[in-house]
Amino acid sequence: MLQGCTTTISTQYESDPSGAKVYGGPTPVSLEYMGTTPFTESFNGVNPFWNKWYYQFKKEGYTDSEIFVAKQTPVNEDRRVWAILEKGSSATTITVQFESDPSGAKIYGGPTPVNLEYIGTTPYAATFEGIKPYWKKWYYQFKEEGYTDSKIIIAEQLPTNKNRKVWATLEKVAQTMYTGTGWITRNGFIVTNFHVVEDQNNIKVRFNTIETDTYSAEILISDKYNDLAILKLKDVERTKPQGIPISTIQPKLGEEVFTIGFPKPDVMGNKQKITDGIISSLSGIQDDPRLIQTTVPIQGGNSGGPLLNMKGEVVGVITSTLKALITENGLDIPQNVNYAVKSAYVSALISSLGNKDNSSMPSLQTSKIDDLVPKIQDSIVQIIVHKNN
Repeated sequence: MLQGCTTTISTQYESDPSGAKVYGGPTPVSLEYMGTTPFTESFNGVNPFWNKWYYQFKKEGYTDSEIFVAKQTPVNEDRRVWAILEKGSSATTITVQFESDPSGAKIYGGPTPVNLEYIGTTPYAATFEGIKPYWKKWYYQFKEEGYTDSKIIIAEQLPTNKNRKVWATLEKVAQTMYTGTGWITRNGFIVTNFHVVEDQNNIKVRFNTIETDTYSAEILISDKYNDLAILKLKDVERTKPQGIPISTIQPKLGEEVFTIGFPKPDVMGNKQKITDGIISSLSGIQDDPRLIQTTVPIQGGNSGGPLLNMKGEVVGVITSTLKALITENGLDIPQNVNYAVKSAYVSALISSLGNKDNSSMPSLQTSKIDDLVPKIQDSIVQIIVHKNN
């Protein structure tokens, strides 16, 4: 039987550029330092193959080479192990540019698609260290008020360690604008109907003295059963008109009353409208004791407005009407059966807030409507909400 022969084999290690550290081992893990290029190593090779060895070249300022296996053939001959290194490093600063259409979308991200956290608002750039060959997966979602949230997306993984762009196009949510009326009470609170602001977190208030500017408001407390809501402006610096006083006594049958509001602004415009009438009943439909009936004409958009007596006091909050016939222009045909929530329920709701400040204008002497309106009208506001279709 022939015995295997042993041959001295030389391995030349080179790199471009030179001066790279060479790490090697019998497996691709836990490679150990062997030397710095260029250098030569000799060992005994055994026919027909010499053992596999794994190598990696590293040099500061350059990207580490891939881990590779030294060539096995031809057998038992001197060989050369070499690598060309790319300028850079194993850790690279990567910039991620976040953009959206429209811009101004909030970006939420995280290592998993759940519990994403706020990152920033588009356009936005973030930098981090990318590790070859891949940077960590991150999940993103873009959100913008009035638009549908983007799907949760994974940032692109290739090419590796390159600047990249993460973006989304958001679709406009179809919305319909609804309006109502509100009025200032003590402490600058705003009273309106619950049904005007129900399930809304995008509530705007427009003051009578400013036709275009609106201010964001939030629901402070509400009473769905009695169709009442108390709002508070988010802009605490905005100077508010004096509050309208609330009557402490129930109105009388036949008493003259009026309202100021913003009915059907799409047809009738954004200017305040005044209508008057009398108290025709001290109860509502089927003798509902919470309501009073009035002949004061109202339209859609009057909801939440004050029903006022001839002292400029609130005796009720306009809330509903009998179902009316509609004209071709979308207006309710005037009729004289309308309802308001009694002011006592408003006082009770405000008192539940525990605020004792009664800073509202004093009750006025019995007067005519044209004398009262200039003193009250700036304390009556338009409520604007956008509801998704």
